[in-house]
Amino acid sequence: IELPEGINNVTGVTEVNVTVDFEGLVTKTLTVSAIEGVNIPQGMKVDIKTKNLQVTLRGPAVQIQKLTAKDVTIRVDFANAEVGAATYEASIYVGNQIAGVGALGSYSVSASVTEVTP
Repeated sequence: IELPEGINNVTGVTEVNVTVDFEGLVTKTLTVSAIEGVNIPQGMKVDIKTKNLQVTLRGPAVQIQKLTAKDVTIRVDFANAEVGAATYEASIYVGNQIAGVGALGSYSVSASVTEVTP
């Protein structure tokens, strides 16, 4: 257990186990093909090689039941992209009409970045 400066552990306890119960939350895995690139640098072209991803989402059962792949978008930020093929971190966005739902885990896509010749 890390303590702030000036605080002493007088109990001698150095480890804590915590259990969190998320009642009423369920998961659903969808195949999502809506993948979009954002912040593509001027003068560069992006070819996203990954065509779809299996995305696991968690939320209230009532919201998860009505959730479809069309409600989910995968966004890839290319702001710091360099020319060449690479793997980029992907962010998962769920439509505003589906409250309290979020993605579990981390996701990435493969993409190729090239310079656009004038």
